[in-house]
Formats: sequence, C-alpha cells, structure tokens
Amino acid sequence: CLFDNCRTKQGSAVYMQADGIVRNCRMINCTASDSNRGYTGTVTLTKGMVENCIITNNTATITMANTTCPGAAGVNIRGGTVRNCLVADNLAKNGLSGSVAGGVYLYKGTVESCTVCQNSINTPTYPGQGLLMVDGTLRNTIVAYNGEDGVFKDPVNFERSVDVGTVEYSCTYPPAAGGGNLGTDPLFDAEKGTGQLLAASDCVNAGTNQDWMVGAKDAFGNPRIYGEI
Repeated sequence: CLFDNCRTKQGSAVYMQADGIVRNCRMINCTASDSNRGYTGTVTLTKGMVENCIITNNTATITMANTTCPGAAGVNIRGGTVRNCLVADNLAKNGLSGSVAGGVYLYKGTVESCTVCQNSINTPTYPGQGLLMVDGTLRNTIVAYNGEDGVFKDPVNFERSVDVGTVEYSCTYPPAAGGGNLGTDPLFDAEKGTGQLLAASDCVNAGTNQDWMVGAKDAFGNPRIYGEI
C-alpha cells in the first residue's frame, strides 16, 4: 500500500490506537502539523505494530510552546512496535529542543531492526535529529547520518534521556550504553541506496536473532537472517 501526500495533525499517514498491524507500506511526501496531544508524526502509534515499511520524505511542523506536545517528522511511537522499517529523509520544523525528532520520537514501545538515517530538524543544534528516546526499547537498529551535515559523528544524531529504557544491539552516535551496542560508522553502500550496508560494515551480523526473523526479509527485500546469523 502507498500513503502519498497525506496531510493532517497527528499520524498524517497512519494513526494507530488499537492492536493491529500495518505492513509492507510506503509513507512518502506526507505533512503533519501540530497536535495539542503530542501525537504529531507521519506514523503515530500507541498500540499495534508497523512492520516492513518505508517512511521517507515527510515533513512535520511542531509549534506548540511546551514539551508536553512532542512530535516527529517520521515516527512518533508512544506504545506498540515499529519493526523492520526504513525511516529516512524526513524533516521536522520548529518545536522545542528535547521535544522534537527528525526521524523517530520514542516515548514508549519498541523500535527494532530499523534503519533511521538522513533525517533532520530545521534547527541543526537540536538533539535527536535522527532519534530522540525518552523511554522504551531500541533493538537491532541503526541510527546514523542524521542532522544537517549528514555526518556520522554528529552529537545531535541520537539523544537518550539519562540512559532510560533499553538500547541493545544497536549502532548509534553518540554510542549508547547497553549490551551489543556499537558506536562505529555503519558504512552504507551508496550504490545500493539509502541505508544498505557494505560487506565490511561492523553492523553486519552484529544484531541478536529473534523468532520472528525466521524466513523474514528486511526493508530492502534481503533475508533478515543470512547464514544463520
């Protein structure tokens, strides 16, 4: 399915408040604006699952003057699971430092086996250009090259509130405390397209296997488990 050029305040493409699954979709060119409930995003969920989706080239404008109404240009997750997704090239505008993310705002819930890259906020000094984590779980996920300059070692790429929640088997900069995490350049393959890894990347075979991965493919159509790793 395709969500293209959708416009609304909260969840401009998808807004999930109940159990269910949105799978194998593209959310592109969507625009979200302020919500006084803090749910601004292209994909917003409090329950359910968003899986195998590509969320790119979306915009969100957050102008509420307090941190109780946060938002993201890509995904605003306040519960549920975002799995096996690419979140890239999204732009958040305005908002307050610490209340807005270019790619993913993780309040609660789980983000796993995702790639979050090349997202930004129009205020380049704001932390969380790629992912802003307030709580929840981040697993098997790459957060890289976010921010205006698009470089790996940018301190505003990833922000985690006082080491809350769980980060494991993920590649971020700044590096995150937690088991199996990396702080090295993931080495994307420019010829293959956004978010795909070179064979020499430290991220290859660096994740943890889960039951759902058997027979599954990643967002690019490659086997999620290759060579039993």
